[in-house]
Amino acid sequence: METIVVVLAVILWLGLRQTAWTPVSPSGTLRMPLILTAAGAILLFTGQQEEQLTATGLGMLVVELVVGAAVGAAIGLIAHLRPITNQAPAAHVVGRHPERETPAFEARNGIWGLLLWLAMIAGRLGFMFWIGSTGVAIVSAPAAIILLLGVNRLSRSAVVLIRAGREPRTAAA
Repeated sequence: METIVVVLAVILWLGLRQTAWTPVSPSGTLRMPLILTAAGAILLFTGQQEEQLTATGLGMLVVELVVGAAVGAAIGLIAHLRPITNQAPAAHVVGRHPERETPAFEARNGIWGLLLWLAMIAGRLGFMFWIGSTGVAIVSAPAAIILLLGVNRLSRSAVVLIRAGREPRTAAA
């Protein structure tokens, strides 16, 4: 039951962050996706779910993760990038971590990114109910959702970081 509450909290938190501007820096952009991916994998492959691992379940999990990564890459491609203004660095990084380099860009997914992400969540729920009827329990585990969200955010973050690295640095840092 606690895992379901955590999954719902993560979905709500990530959903709210879809439309907020966030600085684009490797440490900040990759931190939460890496935590979610590691937590999902640890929860999924240890404890009770470990006994439920079958070739069919693993295959379905891989397909789900590939789709999640593809959706994340698409969200990263449609995310909006903009240079950080002179006032924004203090709000983003400098005030909290003066030792870190100030990022030159900030990004947000916008409404289309949010809608694409919500479509992925809806598809995941439909997939979970279909899989539940086949008896493959590992893919319907809440930990698989956390792993999917982590892989999705990791893919999105990688694409945004690549795009930001290719943009000319016009921001005043």
